[in-house]
Amino acid sequence: MSDFYQHSEIDTYHLLKHNPGIKKELKNYEGKIHLVLPSLYDEIKTEALQGIRERLPEIDYIDTLVLVLNGPKTGPNGEKMETNKRDFDEFREFFSGLPYESRIVWDRSEGIINFYESLKGKELSFGEQGKGKAVHLGNGYALGTDASIIAHHDCDILTYDPKIVDRLVYPAAFLGKDFCKGFYGRYKERLFGRVERIFVTPFIHVLLEMVDVTSIPKAHAFLRFLGDIRYKLTGENAETASYSMKKNIPWDWALEIGELADAYKKCGPNNICQSEILKGPYEHKHQKLTPGDTTTGLGKMATDIGKRLIRDLVRKYRVVLTDAHFRTIREAYIEKAHGMVHSYEGDAKINGIPFNIHEEKSMVHTFVKSLEDAERVFQANLGKDTSISSWERIISADPDALNKLVDTVEKDNKAPRMI
Repeated sequence: MSDFYQHSEIDTYHLLKHNPGIKKELKNYEGKIHLVLPSLYDEIKTEALQGIRERLPEIDYIDTLVLVLNGPKTGPNGEKMETNKRDFDEFREFFSGLPYESRIVWDRSEGIINFYESLKGKELSFGEQGKGKAVHLGNGYALGTDASIIAHHDCDILTYDPKIVDRLVYPAAFLGKDFCKGFYGRYKERLFGRVERIFVTPFIHVLLEMVDVTSIPKAHAFLRFLGDIRYKLTGENAETASYSMKKNIPWDWALEIGELADAYKKCGPNNICQSEILKGPYEHKHQKLTPGDTTTGLGKMATDIGKRLIRDLVRKYRVVLTDAHFRTIREAYIEKAHGMVHSYEGDAKINGIPFNIHEEKSMVHTFVKSLEDAERVFQANLGKDTSISSWERIISADPDALNKLVDTVEKDNKAPRMI
């Protein structure tokens, strides 16, 4: 029997069986549903995105697919290069022929660059090029074309099933939720989800033990909320347009944890849920971890997440963290993470899954360095925020911003193709 235990104040919707009635209800939904997908150019050549494109027509209730082409591409010698008009047109061709509208939002088009330039000097923040900025840009186009619900998922899912989107959108459409977070099991031939398992979860446990529920109840409640989320770092979620308009998301590697923190603050736990979107192995691209390296890959991700959590606790919840607190956090994290490594070792053994305990414990010590980096960067940049300005804020600075964005995207998508 599948688990259907409700373990927190956040509603958890379990995948007990396939319900074909969901799709029928969603087809009768009166509002507009947009699916926003951030993608790198390199992903167009992957098995994952090709598999996603093949099955996208099955999501026959959405109004518009918004594919955001963002970030650099890999050149012939492995160097990073800017995407060009031919790359954009290749994406247009790749996503043509769907049974609903599709728009490619190219973050390096002349029109988009000019759009950002038009907002300079208005004390707005857009951050650096990357997934967070791409999601924000795609959300803006969706909001500007009257979306009621906006769903997101990554473009590197090898085990893609369109029912993922069904189970993300349904709670926002019919269950009164403003924000729905997807979760699933990250395993196949080994246990994946390393930053989630060995960094974020033990780090939050340590913070919970340090933050006194009686003296700082709001901070304790926030950390408990994060601890109750089954998979905090998934890129799969859905939200109402009313929330999307006012949300602030980070542009760096802390995107997913920042989304959760923002939803908790602005929606409240009763308006947030988590939905199990897939049974069995969920396979996608895995970031590399180079032992001792916190400047790239998983080490950099852990640094940005740690920095974000520390900042939110201090700035939003008034938690006082001194040098002595940080030393205690690091030592307690090592102990907690090592204990979890042994728990996962048992989980792997009972299921006959290979498990390298030396590799896992080496990862813990890399993540300790990530924590040290997070503390140092936070203390050196007090008050600095990596959040992108909400669309609500942008519109207050320029009431015509969404119209400008939509006009730009439409012009780009109607331009003659080079291929």
